Order: sequence, then structure tokens, then C-alpha cells
Amino acid sequence: MSANTAPSLDQVPSPTYDRDAIIASMTRYYTLLSKMVGIKPSDIDIAPPSGRPDDAIPLEALRLLGFNDRMVDFIRHAPFVGSNHRPVYYSTCTLNYYRWLFSYPAEEYAGDDAQMVEMWPLPEQRMRKGIVPLSRPLQGDSRGYWWMLDTNTGELTAHGAYLERPEEEIPEGEEWRSARPVPAIAYFDGLHGDLMSLRMVPLPGTQRDIVWDMWPTEGMREYQRWADVSEPLSQPTR
Repeated sequence: MSANTAPSLDQVPSPTYDRDAIIASMTRYYTLLSKMVGIKPSDIDIAPPSGRPDDAIPLEALRLLGFNDRMVDFIRHAPFVGSNHRPVYYSTCTLNYYRWLFSYPAEEYAGDDAQMVEMWPLPEQRMRKGIVPLSRPLQGDSRGYWWMLDTNTGELTAHGAYLERPEEEIPEGEEWRSARPVPAIAYFDGLHGDLMSLRMVPLPGTQRDIVWDMWPTEGMREYQRWADVSEPLSQPTR
């Protein structure tokens, strides 16, 4: 991730996979974003404590894609955000694992090109074992990010359109690792901190383009657009 888009990480602990802690960090970030006139509170879908049942997730498609039990378990419990024009990050939306959204023929999920079924950022590649995409570019915007969670290590790689680490660090055939991984909990905690400190704010759409965005506030002329929308909502109700 580039310096001007990476979340602020005060302390990076050793990476470990802790499903509940990662989900709590994601939920905390999404909840704060909903309070800052970004996504709407009703957009956030929190899974029940027992997880989503088989008939709510595309279990057959996930198995064909190569999801193992740990990956499926994370999907059962992960929070989703249902908005097609308000991002959760720069030009980025969550990848929501609802059964009705997975409508490609079964043979395409079983194929060798996960990009064809909108589940992988690069063409002609199968999904990697243990890697769960949590997001993808909003409406195909090239500036968007794929949040790739490694359920083996608890790390997250934010894959964007540009190389954000030395090329020699990237393993052969693993071009999706275009940014250095960080612990997923620290990543979402960093985004939460950036919102709290107003280093990053939602950017409302315009009459010509209803799609919202998010930007760092430093040098952002459009900052006033967010302030104009958020100020009335922050006033106490009489």
C-alpha cells in the first residue's frame, strides 16, 4: 500500500490468526464509518453468533473455488457491508458472500481463472489455499483494493493497481502480493484510527456522480463536502 493510503499502524504485533479478533476489528471500523456519514448503519450485516447457515452462503461455489473449512468458517462470521455506491475504503467495497450473488455456472467456479467469477484480482489464476478476499474495487474502479486475508497467518495484503513493495520481494507466481502484508487486526485498527483522527474521511457524491469515495484529508479541497453533510447530523435533536 502506498504511503498516502496505508492505515496508520502504531504497533504491529506478530501475525496470528484469530477469527473473532479480526471480525471484531472489522466491525469496529465499519461501525465508526457508519457514524461518520459514510456507509449507513443499516448497510452493515453482522452474522449471528453461531455463524451464517449453509443456505445463506454459496457453500457449493466456495468448495469449487477451493475454500477449506477455516476459510468457510470465516465467511460464516464475517461482517458484510451492502452498499453499491458508498465505499468502505478508497474506491473499495466489501465482497459479500451471499448465496444469491454467486450465480455463475458451477464449472466456472471450478475452473482455473477465479477472476472470471469476480473472486480474484488477476487473470488465469486459481484462488490460493487459505486466502479469503474481503473486498474488491467498487464498481470496477481501478483505484480500488482487494483485501486479501490469509487465514493461515492472520495477515492481510491490500492488493491495488500499483506495485507498493520492491518487486524482488514478491514470490514468483504470487503477483497479488503487491503490497507487504500486515496483521489484519492492526490493519483495521489503523483504519479506525485514521477515521477517528480525521486523517481519512468519506467523500459524498455529487449531483453528477452519486458514488461516494474516501480520501485522506491532507490537501483535500473536497473536505468541506463531507463537513457539510456530517454537520447537520451531529447536531442534538430538540
